Amino acid sequence: MKIIKLVFPALIFLLMATVAEAQQETAPSAVDAPQAIEAPAKKDKRANKGSKARKAQYEKMVTELNLSDAQQAKFKEVNKKYRQKMQDAKASSGDDWEAMKATMKNIRKEQNTEIKGILTAEQFTTYQKMQQEQRGKRQGRKGQFGPGGR
Repeated sequence: MKIIKLVFPALIFLLMATVAEAQQETAPSAVDAPQAIEAPAKKDKRANKGSKARKAQYEKMVTELNLSDAQQAKFKEVNKKYRQKMQDAKASSGDDWEAMKATMKNIRKEQNTEIKGILTAEQFTTYQKMQQEQRGKRQGRKGQFGPGGR
């Protein structure tokens, strides 16, 4: 009986210590907080990569098409407008890839019609050639990341 009086409180103490330790492991601590803050910064770096590529593509268009200042402003505005339309279409499509592809194709047709109104006939021909080159580059990368894409 004396042994039970000594062992029982020791077991209860160990049980409580184990529960307290488990709670500390699952609860976020102040030390973990900086990691949570750093994660979005990494995502921003990836977002900037697309932004840098977009800017480089724009600069290439301006140079190769020899756009005037007025054309540059209109071109930028049109691309921004249609980039937003494409992002909205992507977000609203869910898992229906075929519907999204059809929607994107229509959006690109609208965009090209609007861009044709900004450029001269010669500039638009050059623009179409540049678009074909980009499509060719993308086709070459197709399947590079496996069936699921990136």
